[in-house]
Amino acid sequence: MEQVEPEQALERIQEKALEQLVSLLDTRILSDAETMDDCLGLIAEESGRIACEALEKGMARLREGLALLESLESSEEMEGIGGEFAGGSVN
Repeated sequence: MEQVEPEQALERIQEKALEQLVSLLDTRILSDAETMDDCLGLIAEESGRIACEALEKGMARLREGLALLESLESSEEMEGIGGEFAGGSVN
């Protein structure tokens, strides 16, 4: 999976949502301002929903990565403590 900046990801998500919704548009809708507002509202809602899902997935991956990093750091610390006991002197 390619890594992109959050702003770029949001832009791609919004473009994809627009592409999908444009195919559903009837040209008569364009002449009706109220209907256009409703359509734009739906587009905004869907874009927001998709963006939130993407952010939630991204946050979950970040949490997993952070937990892995913390466990690696913890194991390195434990190895360092074990080395001190193994090579330390007894008083």
